[in-house]
Amino acid sequence: MTNECAAENLVYSKAYDNMFIPERFMRRVTDHIILNYLEDNHFFQPPLYLVIEGSPGQGKTMQTIAACNKKGIAVKYISASQLSGKKEGESREALQKVYNEALELLYSGIYPCILIDDFHMGNATTDEKVNKTINSNLLIGYMMNLAEAIPKQRIPIILTGNDFSKVYPALIRDGRADIFFWEPTSDEKYETVKSLYGSILLDRDTGNFKKFFLKYQDCNVAFFAQLINDLRRKQLSDQIAQIDSVSTTSIKYLSQSIRMHLDKITLSQLDELATQRKKDRERKLEKKWRM
Repeated sequence: MTNECAAENLVYSKAYDNMFIPERFMRRVTDHIILNYLEDNHFFQPPLYLVIEGSPGQGKTMQTIAACNKKGIAVKYISASQLSGKKEGESREALQKVYNEALELLYSGIYPCILIDDFHMGNATTDEKVNKTINSNLLIGYMMNLAEAIPKQRIPIILTGNDFSKVYPALIRDGRADIFFWEPTSDEKYETVKSLYGSILLDRDTGNFKKFFLKYQDCNVAFFAQLINDLRRKQLSDQIAQIDSVSTTSIKYLSQSIRMHLDKITLSQLDELATQRKKDRERKLEKKWRM
């Protein structure tokens, strides 16, 4: 049995069970993790870190978690912002805590990996615009030591981000990190998006869905995923309007309602939601450029 601390920050969701994961993404993630766990491996030592770099919203984090879920690998998640730290040593201690909890999982028979999300936004950077503190040096030093050490057991770590050009270069050099640039092909993106709607879409005509996808193909995967949230919000809006005050009872009622009445959606309704979301995004960008 694992203790409560070791179970903290574990990520699992049934929403990932039916998600399409491109084979080259699946292989790169699971190869990295499993090769780090081979016993008595005197032939080669795989890098501790796998850097997954790519443009925002293309499924780096989501598909990493899904790939691990499918292979029975426990994901210990932490964001770069959680490693910022205000007091001396807090950044290193935060990562050390997660690492030690992952070791506890391993000793209990569960194979984990650590996922540090948006790592490029953390303080392990050479960007002059980011204030450097003793925390930056301590965190980088700890991560360098993890990469260089060859203990009996070590936990593979995956770093996701949009741009690693300003991340401390020695940390992600050859031998310490492999770099995987992720930009899905049109076919990979199509299959991923299609899998998102597998359980809620009424229209099963592949040709019609392809037309819908091509209409919004310039949008990222996150855009398509958020349409499901738009649908659920729209479905619950009338019920929320009838609530006089927020209480434990009303929250439980709404929670049960969304679980019991997960209405399916037609392709035309999905298209309406996509059109509205795209308009909202374009207005936001237009306003930003005017400022």
